[in-house]
Amino acid sequence: MITNKLLTTMLVLPFTFSVSAQSIEGGEMKIQSKAAMSCVAVAKNGVIAVEAEHFLSQSKSKKRKWHVFDKNNTSGPKPDKDGSHHSSASDGGYLEILPDTRVTHSDRIIRGENFSDKPGELTIVNYRVQFPSAGKYFVFVRAYSTGSEDNGVHVGLNGKWPNSGKKMQWCTGKQKWTWESRQRTDANHCGEERRIFLNVPSAGVHTVSFSLREDGFEMDKFILSKKFRKPSGQGPAEILRNCNSRKAIVDNDAIEDNTSFVVYPSPANNIITIQGLEKVQKITVHNTLGKVVRVMEIKNEVKQQEMDIRDLPRGMYFVKTLDFESTMKQLKFIKN
Repeated sequence: MITNKLLTTMLVLPFTFSVSAQSIEGGEMKIQSKAAMSCVAVAKNGVIAVEAEHFLSQSKSKKRKWHVFDKNNTSGPKPDKDGSHHSSASDGGYLEILPDTRVTHSDRIIRGENFSDKPGELTIVNYRVQFPSAGKYFVFVRAYSTGSEDNGVHVGLNGKWPNSGKKMQWCTGKQKWTWESRQRTDANHCGEERRIFLNVPSAGVHTVSFSLREDGFEMDKFILSKKFRKPSGQGPAEILRNCNSRKAIVDNDAIEDNTSFVVYPSPANNIITIQGLEKVQKITVHNTLGKVVRVMEIKNEVKQQEMDIRDLPRGMYFVKTLDFESTMKQLKFIKN
């Protein structure tokens, strides 16, 4: 519990985030409308489905960032010329790279900011995926494109960006969610099928990542399959497991070393424990709108501290620490 000795100021601000019920089927957990968790996506009938908003972490996102859209988050950083498309998204949520400054071909292109032909250079989002076996997995993504300059993205595996994951492209299916697996080539700017895939080296948990090619890109869901078979509708259901792991979720922006910095459990109901507080002088907790909902000034050096969160609304929060050397660290947790 938070003591008066450790707590100088506590501030609670209103915030609402919808988290629907969990269900267990065959020992696996399906989660609806729950963002940024340490869960692992697993296969069913050889197909792995992942909701875009259920990401593990982001990095290289100082210039552009993947923003969550759902019924409680219907707008993001400006400019963003189109409205929210969450009502038709799978599970009611999706990600969009914002701000979006290049909507048409005539808009100014700024390489390394609103456009990147180099996979892994800018605005990366990561997912934990358990592959049932090694081999070649085709990647299909459900995306929403409204113009000519918001229809491209790169995909990679385990921090590497193979040629087979470069330049995913959408030309058809504008103004609606559209499944595609095409690679833009010099011969065909609208992309060629069967060229977007990941060579998975072994069975087990690997990290699948997407990085910016064009800002304004909207991603609802992706699937991985050894068979080249385009999904229809919202595609197969996502299946997650290990969601109650004590493993924390890391946002790598401006973070130097999170080896000993841990926040658990996640999801949490009443109490979270924050570990790795050596030399930390201040802890703040923020909601997804960036509003501060807790401030804790630490007067005496401690290694860990419990925090009562039972009065916080359900949703995703960020724990940030600042030490005496002005080093900032950040982790996410989910409040049930």
